Amino acid sequence: ILPDRYVPMATQAGLITAIDSLMLYRCVQIIRKLKQRNRSRGFFCNLALDTLRDQVFFEQFFELLASDRTLPQHLVFEISARELDGADAEIGERFAQLARLGCSFSLDQLTSFNLNYEGLAERKFQYVKVDARKLAGEARDEEGAKTIIGLRDKLSSSGIDLIAEKIESEKMVVDL
Repeated sequence: ILPDRYVPMATQAGLITAIDSLMLYRCVQIIRKLKQRNRSRGFFCNLALDTLRDQVFFEQFFELLASDRTLPQHLVFEISARELDGADAEIGERFAQLARLGCSFSLDQLTSFNLNYEGLAERKFQYVKVDARKLAGEARDEEGAKTIIGLRDKLSSSGIDLIAEKIESEKMVVDL
């Protein structure tokens, strides 16, 4: 079951924090195993605002990350653009705490290319992920191509990488 199907149901049922927690702790286990084999890798992990708002979860997870200062550099927390738009001061502080430990962030599920690039960089966002079909669709004409190039350039000048996701064919690679 793909996230676009289960996340709304899990959120409605109050299970999203439990799912995030299981995924994050499993990710930490994998990072530790890879470090033992001198094969460090980074992992992108989805993180819902409900999870960040959960005081008990956040305190325990923050303590875990703080106890092993090498863990945060291997974690990139993904958050949807819609959820980031709904973030309040409490969530902003949680982002700041994770960033101070060395975690970074990725913005996904963009609905608009009108972004606060400097604000994202200040919050330690290192990646913006955009569905390849959206990028290719936008770039079908010269004006749209300029929009995509502008997006890439603005992100790059802010130290943020653009990731085209869900590339599923050679044609899509060529189109992009």
